[in-house]
This record gives sequence, structure tokens and C-alpha cells, in this order.
Amino acid sequence: MKNLKFISILAVVIGLLILAGCGRNDVTITVNKDGSFHANVTYGIEKALMGNAEVQDQVKALITDTLDQNNVPYIEGETEEYVTITVERDFADLNDLVNEDSWRGIGMVPGFSRKQEGGKLWLRYEDNKLKLDGTLDAASFDATELVSQGEGMNTSFGGSLTFVLPEAAEEGGGNADTEAPVYSWIGTAGDTIAVSLTSAPMPEAAAAVGNDEAGENVPADDESQPESSVGAGSRVGTLIGVIALIVLLLIIAVVIAIKKRKTPAGDDDKKIE
Repeated sequence: MKNLKFISILAVVIGLLILAGCGRNDVTITVNKDGSFHANVTYGIEKALMGNAEVQDQVKALITDTLDQNNVPYIEGETEEYVTITVERDFADLNDLVNEDSWRGIGMVPGFSRKQEGGKLWLRYEDNKLKLDGTLDAASFDATELVSQGEGMNTSFGGSLTFVLPEAAEEGGGNADTEAPVYSWIGTAGDTIAVSLTSAPMPEAAAAVGNDEAGENVPADDESQPESSVGAGSRVGTLIGVIALIVLLLIIAVVIAIKKRKTPAGDDDKKIE
């Protein structure tokens, strides 16, 4: 009975650790002169939360399996603190970038729109200049539901958005420690960060999709947005499911470890009986 109580308490602690510090998500958008974009999305999962190598491989598989199911290529790696999974994707133009279907299978990324709308970053061309405005927070990363799963998520789950322009911006910028033409906004799930950036003139890029009147232009494929927003919600559900499975895996690993420690050598047959 004492062992069962101990396991239950330990399971709760493990669950809280997972929800309080599962890692971070860093998104870099490179803007090309011809109006195309390249996105680099790197998910980082803290090694300390994944126990031994076997559990680490199982956790990685939970994430990579989801990417595989959506035919999303990825690269696995690691740093001193994190196991990383990196996804890269190219976008033909601004309309392609703001279309949520273009991000299908890639969760926890900021939403972009060519019109002002809640929970998204406003990205458009005005006077042949690429302009970015909005608020970077849990909602813009489509992570509100995930963050609500645990108090610690507000401070321990981190992320960043970086824009790399062809040349130095005319107005705005990111953190003080970034240098033109690279602009980054970095924070945690509990932060609310104002984002504002205006590029130098990009006439070729703007000509490909047209300039916008302030806040009034809608992406050419806007009719697909309702269906895409359903896909965005499913990405959140998938990520929450992954976290739940990670917790379950760690609980099982702890139970097995405790049983091995408590079972005297030679008593395995008795346990089976």
C-alpha cells in the first residue's frame, strides 16, 4: 500500500515536471528578395525530463511519428540541454506563408494573416515594404490550450520568432542583442511581446502578390481559412496528446524501476505466479 501511494505521488511529480518545463520552440522566417520565404522550426525537449536513453528515444518517436504521419521531413539533433527536432519549409510568396494549410502537420508556430485579426500576426506589403505587426504570446503560437494545462508552463515553456530580412529594416526591430538584418522576439509562454517591423522597399516581392490597403486585404485563398482553422485546433490537440503520452511513459518507467528495486533476486517466478 505504501509503495502504491509512493508511486502515485511520484507520478504526479513527474506530470508536473513535464508540464512545467517541457522545452521550447524557435521559429525563424527568412525573407528573400523575390518574395519567397523559408521557415526553420526547431522544437527543443529538455534532456533532464526524459530520463534514460530508452525513454528519450520513445519521447522523440512520439513527436517524429506525428510529423511522419503528415509527411513532414525533419532533422534530429541535440544541444547540451535539449534534444531537438528541426523542420524546414519553403513558401512561394506571402499568400502561401499566411495560408494555414501550408503549415499542415507543423504545430506550435505563429499564425500570420494579411488582415488584422485576433491571435495572429499581421503581415502584409504596404508601399512595397513588408510590414509585420501584432502581439507574440501563447495565442499567436496557437498554444493557449496547451499552456493552460499547468502553471509552470507560463514561465518554463519558451519560444522565439526571428525574421531575417534581405537588408536592414527601415523601422522597428526585435531584441536589443540582435543585429540587422536579423530581428528576434524571445520570451516565455507567459509573456506578451509587441512585434513591429518594416522592411526596406521590396518592389519585386510586393508586385508578385500586390500591396495591401491598411487592414483590408484578405489572402487570395481566404475561403480555405475556416477549414484550416480546424486543422490548427487539431495540432494543439495532437501536441497535448503527445505530452500525455510522455507522462504515461515516464510513469511506466518509474513503476518498472521501483519493482526491480523492490523485488529480491530470484523471486521473479514467484511474482509471476
